[in-house]
Amino acid sequence: MQFANRPLPGCSPAGLRVAPSEHRGTRMSWPAYVVRRTALAAVAAFLVVSLTFLVVAANLYDPSTPPLLDQYVTYVGDVLVFEWGYSESLGRPVGDVLLAAIPRTLAYVLPAIVFTYALAIAGGLTAAYATPGRDLSMRVFAYVLLGVPVMVLGSMVIFQLTDTFQWLSHPLWCTNTPGPGRPSCWPPFVRRGFPFLQPVAWGPDGQYGWPNTAPWRSLSLRYLLPAAVLSVGLATGLFRHVRNQALTYSYSMAAKMLRATGGGRLQEARHAVRNAALPLLEVSFAELVSVIALWAFVVEALFHIPGVAAYAQIAVRLRDLPLLVGTTVVLALVGVGLGLVQDLLYGYLDPET
Repeated sequence: MQFANRPLPGCSPAGLRVAPSEHRGTRMSWPAYVVRRTALAAVAAFLVVSLTFLVVAANLYDPSTPPLLDQYVTYVGDVLVFEWGYSESLGRPVGDVLLAAIPRTLAYVLPAIVFTYALAIAGGLTAAYATPGRDLSMRVFAYVLLGVPVMVLGSMVIFQLTDTFQWLSHPLWCTNTPGPGRPSCWPPFVRRGFPFLQPVAWGPDGQYGWPNTAPWRSLSLRYLLPAAVLSVGLATGLFRHVRNQALTYSYSMAAKMLRATGGGRLQEARHAVRNAALPLLEVSFAELVSVIALWAFVVEALFHIPGVAAYAQIAVRLRDLPLLVGTTVVLALVGVGLGLVQDLLYGYLDPET
């Protein structure tokens, strides 16, 4: 046949995988594509660091100090070696604080991403190939969960599991001595200028401040609980996209040919997932990362996790500029890194684009 010697989609005539090029009609090798996208991510990270320097310079500029260019070079060098200044509110170098906080935040963010896609794909495929009544029930249930704020969902989970797991604690932070009419309560992490890691006379044990950050200071399977809470709302948002992509594929000619050749529902679902992967990755991944960045503040406040978002709240409330700059840069760089992962996955899955 005249088509027998044509290469497979996404492969060169020699069978090697190729990656998308910026110019239509040309292709670049997969290693070249990885280098190119990594370089663009490095430029984005450099811009993030430069913008944070402008924030610092605008707040701390003094004509008697060295020229701004010298300060900028020194600042970039300090960022590269994780020397980000000293936090007066915590009494520790910002680099030491972030080195301990970053793994704690990633310990629930990364599993949450995995849980989100797993739940969304499983639920969307199940609804797409279910009976009309079951499909309707799953859609209604997903929309109800989508309308429940993560703060409410997390609080409900904590309330239900506090008696079972002693390392969980009430999300409201109040003093031992109630004020007139009701207890005196404050937002998480800070009370009257005191960050939550310092021993202050408040919380359930009085003399030791709020002790329930201790279970979260070492990485363990406990982090799967906040990851699950974070993923529920995200998964319900992606559920609709997976279901619609699966339904679109089920009416396509390829699906009809697959069923005509004896392919079962499981095989058809696998093909539907492949067809839905690129739209999901292109449309939902950036939205997913941005929502996680916002909800991380809520999750760490509810579960008392001393992560990057928690220290960002401390920095804002206590006007700790070095700590605020450090946490902001870390959150931005994590976003750049996840964006790079998205680009590489997209190029691998759809090298013809």
